[in-house]
Amino acid sequence: MDVLAGEASLHEIARRWNGLGVLTPQRNRLLNGTVVKAVLTNPRQAGLRVHWREVIGPAAWPAVLDRVTHERLVAVLTAPRPRIPPRRTPFTGLIRSAVTGLPLDRDVVRGRVCYRAHNRPGREAGNVTIAAEALEALILSMLFTAVEDDQLGERVGQRRPPLAALPDVSGIEDDFRALAEDFGQGRITRAEWLAARGPLEVRLNAAHEAIGETAPIPIPVDLRECWPPLPVDRRRAILAAVFDAVLIHPSTRRGGPAPMVEGIGRLDVDRVEVRWRV
Repeated sequence: MDVLAGEASLHEIARRWNGLGVLTPQRNRLLNGTVVKAVLTNPRQAGLRVHWREVIGPAAWPAVLDRVTHERLVAVLTAPRPRIPPRRTPFTGLIRSAVTGLPLDRDVVRGRVCYRAHNRPGREAGNVTIAAEALEALILSMLFTAVEDDQLGERVGQRRPPLAALPDVSGIEDDFRALAEDFGQGRITRAEWLAARGPLEVRLNAAHEAIGETAPIPIPVDLRECWPPLPVDRRRAILAAVFDAVLIHPSTRRGGPAPMVEGIGRLDVDRVEVRWRV
């Protein structure tokens, strides 16, 4: 699915559906991203009946989506988005000193924009000042190349567990229904029902979280073209999903400019250690 693969936004899906003549059922209005999100996260799409916003069992109609795909869609589309101050860049917190592991600050040093250890106690960070624009260009080049060569797809595939290893959400919901039936038939008391319901809720929440963690990383296949208009928080989320850290080692050069790297600028790439997350 394009949404899970990061190849289309909710607004893009809404435009596609509107182009096909799909309108809201109540007022026959054009769809928007909010409506598309509600449709895609609705348990009814997975063939489930809902009562008071709780799944109460399988429905009589056929499922459009399998259960795991539904759970992953819900996890991706309802995940909280971090609030990022406007002055922060997509690389904030990603670029760190290889000596201390502390994040480097983006600052102006002698008229040049650089990453450097700033306002840190002591001098233990060493000489880790490095040109910011060239470093960022290198990181983005590695990111775009990995996407275009499908290296990220291979890493993500290795990270995800097989479907058989995912928690059985439907089985836990069956336990809920059996427990409710036992209480309704008088086979257990209210105190016993409450005591049994608590652990089931814990298991169900853990199952939802486990399935959500296996959701595909939403990275567009044409990321190089999509990157410039993306908002800062979206860029930062992609970088954080792909890179664990970019470590900058102290400089060992004595005088003279850094070597010129084609398409990047002057940068001593031997000082840069990239740690991939996926």
